[in-house]
Amino acid sequence: MKKIIFTILIIIIIIYGCNKIPSSNSRRQASQASIEMDNAILKTIDRMRVDASLVQRKSQRNEIHYSIPLRQINDLNTADRVFQEFLRETDIKLVNVQQQRATIITKSYSSASSEQTFVVEFYLHRLSRNQAQPTLCIIIDDFGSYDNALLDAFNLLDKAVTFAVLPGLPHSRTVMEKAARAGREIIVHMPMEAENSSVHPGNNAIFANMSSDAIYNRVKEYFQELHLAVGANNHMGSKITANPAALRSSLRFLSENNLLFVDSRTTSNTVGQEISRDLGISFAERNLFLDAPDNSDEVLYQRLLDLEKLIDSHGRVLVITHCFDRGRLQRLTTFIEEAKRMGFVLVPVSKYVQKMPQIL
Repeated sequence: MKKIIFTILIIIIIIYGCNKIPSSNSRRQASQASIEMDNAILKTIDRMRVDASLVQRKSQRNEIHYSIPLRQINDLNTADRVFQEFLRETDIKLVNVQQQRATIITKSYSSASSEQTFVVEFYLHRLSRNQAQPTLCIIIDDFGSYDNALLDAFNLLDKAVTFAVLPGLPHSRTVMEKAARAGREIIVHMPMEAENSSVHPGNNAIFANMSSDAIYNRVKEYFQELHLAVGANNHMGSKITANPAALRSSLRFLSENNLLFVDSRTTSNTVGQEISRDLGISFAERNLFLDAPDNSDEVLYQRLLDLEKLIDSHGRVLVITHCFDRGRLQRLTTFIEEAKRMGFVLVPVSKYVQKMPQIL
């Protein structure tokens, strides 16, 4: 009895509150297939506890379209599976999967008895009207070793995506110039010594045994080469970013020239935020690596789940990936599309960083 009452209330809300399912007069004229589809939708949103006032039902040409919002990525596949179970009680069959992504599933159906076509869409809907848009910054590391079609393909991404360019490589300046012509920001991907001595950051890196002046001059050389850079992040660097004296020397040039710093957080012992605050540097830090521990569809899906969680806890997320191959480019493209569907607005790094108050 409780189930029947709930279903009746749902129908009343949709019919009279939202005007999204036809009136009782129109409903009497609807085909049996339409009634069966409506019932399957109602049972599904009941099971998934979806607010019925958010469900849309529209007639477009010869099709009836349903749009059902869900609050979590994991709910999409669950809702679709539940819906398929209810359809087994009818003669309505799946015709085509129009799209099936992390944040949206759209499928078309038809009924042999009525020749009626339906389109059902489950989609992620996180934002309320009063909720501020979450902010996303994406940095692609390690540019500078090539100038080819892959670079041009990366450069076709949204202009808000920031390139991090390693200094001293054969094509470092070319990457900077191409990125600038495309209207995108670049930062210096400062090579720094890692705790793991078997990992070599490059001959022009910052090493812990260097003097303060030598570190300062090396950073200055980075920005003389990549003079259009708006700031820097660290390449490797776990030994430097955990060393207050070495990191202060590394960031002194940035402080003097109003340049920003992004801590890639290659070590949990980093003092990047503290030193940036001491020097009054605009600062941000990585939240997610898109291609670690490996570059795979499984990791991509997990990062989308991570991104979803960070909407509520942070409201702003910085993601780092790398420029090594087209597989990373394709997964990054998918990630950007899905992030925008979640409601994220993509911004360049200069708009994402926060000015740290200087400690006198």
